[in-house]
Amino acid sequence: MPLADRHEDILRILELRERVSVAELTDRLGVSEVTVRKDLSLLEEHGHLVRTRGGARLAQDRARLEPIERRLEARPDAKDAIGRYAARLVREGETLFLDSGSTCLALARAVDAVRAASPMPAIMA
Repeated sequence: MPLADRHEDILRILELRERVSVAELTDRLGVSEVTVRKDLSLLEEHGHLVRTRGGARLAQDRARLEPIERRLEARPDAKDAIGRYAARLVREGETLFLDSGSTCLALARAVDAVRAASPMPAIMA
């Protein structure tokens, strides 16, 4: 697995779980503990995570360190697929509250596309 893909996978796991052990990353990524430790050290140097005894946790200010432009470029096809799927779950008259993430932007675009594709109801006077 290429270095950049491993780093993305590690950060994705941390975003979901907040903490992860070296042993778990070794199993999930199929690489040695030495490789995982090197990856964690590099990611810590760039401010993405904080090393802990036997693992790592996500840096609390990681989202502020990662520019939105970079987050928009990361896995756009997956984000669009998530947005399209989630948009199908939204029913007429429901209200959505969205965060400012790049995946939420994909959802907003998908909901807007669905609304644009469906005919507007006639307004009674």
